[in-house]
Amino acid sequence: MPDDTPACRWQNKSSLPAVAPSATPAVEPWKEYSGYGPVTDSIPNWGDNTADEDWRQERAELVWSWMCTAGGWWGSGCPAAKDLAAWLLWQEGGWLYNSSIFDPRVNDWRNVIAGRHAMVGIMAYLFGDGNITATDLSTMTAFFNPDSGGAFTSRDWAELMTSPPPPPDWFKEVDKYWDRGPYMHNGHRVNRWWTTTEAVQCTQCVTAFSVDISPLANNTIVHFGYIP
Repeated sequence: MPDDTPACRWQNKSSLPAVAPSATPAVEPWKEYSGYGPVTDSIPNWGDNTADEDWRQERAELVWSWMCTAGGWWGSGCPAAKDLAAWLLWQEGGWLYNSSIFDPRVNDWRNVIAGRHAMVGIMAYLFGDGNITATDLSTMTAFFNPDSGGAFTSRDWAELMTSPPPPPDWFKEVDKYWDRGPYMHNGHRVNRWWTTTEAVQCTQCVTAFSVDISPLANNTIVHFGYIP
């Protein structure tokens, strides 16, 4: 899970236009961005302000356009909703598949399974109609800043261009939860997750359940919930 996974998730607002692949797409279109620096081979100041909604949407839209233009492991054009969800589940929720957090002394296994359902459920809710928006994508830090860090580099691009590796089969995991709908708690969609240290970013968040990932990151608990 990226260190800067945002505490708060925003609502769908504006649709992203379809981006058709060009006849001769750039191998790495991110290097054609005006902010790219050839000396450092990076886009500096990329991950410096993740708390700003407009900033996140701008970067999400840029990454989406680069992926749709260049194509990748999913084929040409833009990733399909389920392919995108499989990649995001790997990036955002890979820790939910680490056997160490299934230790009964650490977690109730039902909360780990609920975390998987919650992640896929909200992705299906956001992307399932095929209307993938910059606002929706901006809620997933791993999408626009997969390698974390302050700059966008070839490492970020490499992760975007890497198909989710087994095990598990991320595509089957998405299929398992896709049609179940969002994970619900007291009539609310569980549509966000945050660590204890990130709680200050979402003081109105209600916790539905939590998963202790201390075996992976010392003294770290991930909370799943919503804003009522």
